[in-house]
Amino acid sequence: EFGEEVFGQNGFIDYKKMGQKVFYNNALLDKLNSIIHPAVRNHFKQWLHNQIDVPYILNESAIIFEHNLYKELDAVIVVLASEDTRVKRVIKRDGLKENEVFQRIKNQITDKERRLKGNYFILNDEKLPIIPQVLNIHRILLQKANKTV
Repeated sequence: EFGEEVFGQNGFIDYKKMGQKVFYNNALLDKLNSIIHPAVRNHFKQWLHNQIDVPYILNESAIIFEHNLYKELDAVIVVLASEDTRVKRVIKRDGLKENEVFQRIKNQITDKERRLKGNYFILNDEKLPIIPQVLNIHRILLQKANKTV
């Protein structure tokens, strides 16, 4: 369904080509998500069972709300940055064009929705230092973990 063109010369999936294809075709994106996300979720659940004697566990996911993964978690930490900042970072990191980044953003929920669904927030736009924000959330989570033990 995705075509031979999504493979690089090395025979592996070229993620940039795959992204160009699926982020402009909702049916293909849904198909890809239906393959990848259950496998990732199962892998995480298997890994989770091996984690003992830890106060809390983090599960990083860019699409935690879009696929209702947040409903399986005790709390969600949302990292926020302005759209302009996020676009520039993705262009630098992935070498995408601006219109490609905006096409991906269209498939995500809004910051307003993230704020409504999140429990803790980290502002990652270079206005506030990140480490104190992370340490504050860490302290809160440790306190909550100690109360439930």
